Amino acid sequence: MELLTAWVSSSKLIINTQKTKSIVFSYKVKNIENQINTLSFFCHKFLCSYSCNCQRLEIVEKIKYLGLIIDRSLKWNFHIDFLASKLRAINRNLYYMRQFLKDEQLKALYLAWFESSLRYGIIHWGGTYTSLLKPVIIAQKMALRTVFGVKKYDTTVPLFNMINVLNLSELYLLSIFKYFKSYFHLFPLETNLRSTRSTSSIQLHVPNLIKQTSRNQFHYNSISLFNKFSKPIDLNVGNK
Repeated sequence: MELLTAWVSSSKLIINTQKTKSIVFSYKVKNIENQINTLSFFCHKFLCSYSCNCQRLEIVEKIKYLGLIIDRSLKWNFHIDFLASKLRAINRNLYYMRQFLKDEQLKALYLAWFESSLRYGIIHWGGTYTSLLKPVIIAQKMALRTVFGVKKYDTTVPLFNMINVLNLSELYLLSIFKYFKSYFHLFPLETNLRSTRSTSSIQLHVPNLIKQTSRNQFHYNSISLFNKFSKPIDLNVGNK
């Protein structure tokens, strides 16, 4: 915070304290509360050393940034609750539009409206605890039942296959592999040559994290999933 204050002062800038918030990241609530009681962030204006009446930055539990609600424990429960409510609202609109649209049009609307909202930022929050993801999973199943006009408790397994729609976990995996396709060169590699003499399995370096909440984040969970699904490479291909 001191570096930020120094940079703002040297650049003769003023930060809007009404729009700027601060957040303390920690997995333990007691640690956060203790830090909040001891911290006091001020965004000083340049030349305020003579008469400083700068406002204190508010320390918040969560903050919305680019459509994602980031909480201080990085469990993504606030964002998932917000997303589930949004998806339920879209599902209600799909229900009322059933009487005006054909089946193909309703399916296209599901992909363009419901699934696009579901996929936004999924690479960040999609790896959290399954118990937290349950409202979103239920909302997606409800939307598919609406599109097909089936009963509330009918199974949705065949519905995904009928219109080639991916479920939540599959959408999460797809987002990870699409990311690696574009930015694979940014990740350090570990080559395992212990399997056989003719094959090599390309593995990414997995960060050494202990807490499960940390492992649910993208920087750990995505690499672990990539290593799990990566295929061995034949080292003799170039010699044939």
